[in-house]
Amino acid sequence: MNTLSSIDFHGLYRRLESYFPIIIIGCLLLGLLMFIFNYNQRLNTRDTYLENISLLEGEISDLEAQKAQLQSELDYAQSDAAVEAWAGGIARMAKPGEKLIIPIERGEPVVIAPETPPVVEEPAPNYESWVDLILNR
Repeated sequence: MNTLSSIDFHGLYRRLESYFPIIIIGCLLLGLLMFIFNYNQRLNTRDTYLENISLLEGEISDLEAQKAQLQSELDYAQSDAAVEAWAGGIARMAKPGEKLIIPIERGEPVVIAPETPPVVEEPAPNYESWVDLILNR
């Protein structure tokens, strides 16, 4: 009968006692390898984060420059000078006391012919369209 009381634990312990230094060194090496792999993974992650940070800093500086340009355009658009430039140029308005002069390009004069009324043809009778379909005209 093989029970726990019949197993010689002291003999087993004495046999394993000679392997304890090897087991301890193996565990230490395994722990060191795990630490090295984990540290290497953290370094790679840090490098990726640093690259992303530098890319984002470049985008931020570009967007800040664009924001400054748009802000200056907005400030100009809200000024009286922009309103006067628009009114005098595109809208062709004049200030009180000014005369508006619209230059005409030189060249041959353009004659605009009166429009002729469109010629409306009376539709053909229905029976003619049926005859055309049947005779394949």
